[in-house]
Amino acid sequence: MLMGWWVALHALADIRVTAEASPTTVAVGEAFRLEYKVNSTDAEQIRPDAFNGVEVLNGPAVSTFSSYQLTNGRASSESSTTFTYILSPTREGTLTLPAATVSVGGRNYKSNAVRIKVVKGSGQPSRGTIAQNDGPAMRTRGAVTNKDLFITVTANKTQVFEQEPIVLTYKVYTLVNLKQLVGKMPDLKGFLSQEVPLPQQKTFTVERYGDKLYRTTTWSQYVMFPQQTGKLTIPSIRFEGAVTMENPNIDPIDAFFNGYDYLVKVVRQTPTIDINVKSLPTPKPTGFSGAVGDLKIRAEVVTREPKTNEALTVRLTVAGVGNMKLIKAPKLTFPTSFEAYEPKVTDKTELTAEGIAGEMIYDYLVIPRQKGHYDIPPVEFSYFDINTGEYKTLKTQPLTVDVAQGTKSDADVEKEMELRKSDIRALHVDDGLAQHTAFWGSTIYGVLYVILIGIFAATVWTTRRYIKANADIVGRRGRAAGKNARLRLAKAKAMLDNKRRDAFYDETEKALQGYVADKFNIPQGQLSRGTVTATLTAAGVTEETVSRFNETLEGCEYARFAPSGGDKELEGFYEQAADILSRIEQELKAKKKK
Repeated sequence: MLMGWWVALHALADIRVTAEASPTTVAVGEAFRLEYKVNSTDAEQIRPDAFNGVEVLNGPAVSTFSSYQLTNGRASSESSTTFTYILSPTREGTLTLPAATVSVGGRNYKSNAVRIKVVKGSGQPSRGTIAQNDGPAMRTRGAVTNKDLFITVTANKTQVFEQEPIVLTYKVYTLVNLKQLVGKMPDLKGFLSQEVPLPQQKTFTVERYGDKLYRTTTWSQYVMFPQQTGKLTIPSIRFEGAVTMENPNIDPIDAFFNGYDYLVKVVRQTPTIDINVKSLPTPKPTGFSGAVGDLKIRAEVVTREPKTNEALTVRLTVAGVGNMKLIKAPKLTFPTSFEAYEPKVTDKTELTAEGIAGEMIYDYLVIPRQKGHYDIPPVEFSYFDINTGEYKTLKTQPLTVDVAQGTKSDADVEKEMELRKSDIRALHVDDGLAQHTAFWGSTIYGVLYVILIGIFAATVWTTRRYIKANADIVGRRGRAAGKNARLRLAKAKAMLDNKRRDAFYDETEKALQGYVADKFNIPQGQLSRGTVTATLTAAGVTEETVSRFNETLEGCEYARFAPSGGDKELEGFYEQAADILSRIEQELKAKKKK
């Protein structure tokens, strides 16, 4: 008994409380993290001194950690309790974050104080990227309510003109561990819509909604162009997802091997949004073709030294933000001695949160038939300016062209234009080389030509396959999952042959867990029994096989603390691990064929 009291007192004497801020330089209004860490899991409560110069956004969130290791018969352990606050400074300067008092075993222990530097900022709450364990505490038990997880939909405008772009944004707010979410925009009547490309890997930030802090992310965005006037409705979207929750009634022994978490299906429905679309004002300018936005136009002669009977390119460029893809090519007036063709259109636009932005390039191909000095009159381009709510008519500068006498005949021009229409270009042949030597027309030349073409085609095909295979990093990792698992099992077999029991179980466990991580692109830090079970089941692996996989993995973990088995037991375990990986591979292939 005296020895027990001495050990307890010695443990209490080693209690330390350390405070740490991250980052240590922040802007006014930016969120940062303050942690008080105690090297014990028996910490009962924390009492920080008064916070001055900062706003407490959230906290304290409490997390505990403990580990136990047995290496070569020697035991070691580590444990801690962390109290986390999310704070936001309200003024510039050097701030001192207070020390805190923590109770452990009925005794009080005090931390150090921390200093941070606060620089000038916007004064608004931070919207930066946060780590998974930052921000508001995640709720892990009970039913998932509409206050724990909801989706908002907002339109940047609800009163617009016809063809005026609208940005539709869907945001997710959550206090639970959201693992999956799927929602598809239905077909829209009265709108042309395009989805804004967003990262597949979502990054959550901290944002206050009402009186609570939530983790939030922009899930999807659409740019929409109304094609009709009147009241148009954007319909509701049904989102289906999965949330990881803990089962408080699970047996502790079972939880040790299988984990506490399980997936809960959730369904969320977004509200509808009404958009009032007004007709464009009348009267409309002459030549107005439906362009709406904030636009500019310029004209230029691309060909530097035009000659008679040779192609001449005049370029018009419409740039800005608006319904760019719906703009019709402006009309150019050419001299009567110019033979004009339909313009070639080059789309250099991209979809942004403001609409379609960039340039539409119109290249007009003309053939001047006579030499001389020519004037190309300015081009008038009318559009509706959404910023002023008025029509604007832009006019390019006049263009001048000095055409020199060319050497091509009308027949040459007609032949060239036919080739242009078929996207084939004529080869320029020097008359001095018209007489072929005997080699160029020989059989050997033909054979070598075919061989070289074949080598070139094979090289291009091989190079494209290599580039495509290396670009698909996730796919390559998944395809190599089985091979990597077999290599790890081979290493485990070597440990078995060398009678290294603990190393054998370590390598076998790595083979099992590594297979799932590689096959389904799951980071090692996110692997849990619940995640593995849900992933394999969703991929089409049978319940029996998933159960056997979990049993094999449990065996690895249990074997480290169980009495040492014989060689036959270890060999049986090795065969079991190899067999279960083989079964999963076969079932995944069978599912893929279906």
